[in-house]
Amino acid sequence: MSYTKRPELVIEGGLVVELDSGELVFVQQQVKTLTESLCPSIFVSATWIDEQLQSVVDNQGRHRARVEFRHAASQYEQDVLGLPALVRECLWLVLGEPLSLAALPDPPSENPQLNATTLIPWASELVRSVDIRRAIAIAKQGVEFDLDQVL
Repeated sequence: MSYTKRPELVIEGGLVVELDSGELVFVQQQVKTLTESLCPSIFVSATWIDEQLQSVVDNQGRHRARVEFRHAASQYEQDVLGLPALVRECLWLVLGEPLSLAALPDPPSENPQLNATTLIPWASELVRSVDIRRAIAIAKQGVEFDLDQVL
């Protein structure tokens, strides 16, 4: 999986990328520090857009594929990785990219294999649920149900 930045396609407040499958996606990120916890809260989103830089919508005007993710960065995560790496990881999460964050456990182990653990053990269901590539694939299937037939 990969993507290409498309800086010539400008939408204020974010960045347009082209997935290796050809779809255009608008990504956004915002970091706010919550006063009650003093931990930064990372918010990222990815929206499937068309060539006119508009969200691809269904016949009722709803986004056909949009994913969002929030993560409160712990002090440990900030100390070990730094906030820029955490933001990048969250963006890669919504873009369906391979995740990369690994760090030493606290405290470090004498066993090198134990030291190669993922810093943030994202649950596989979470990873699937916020992947824009998966959301686009599902949207392309055109699955809509008539409530009269379903109930």
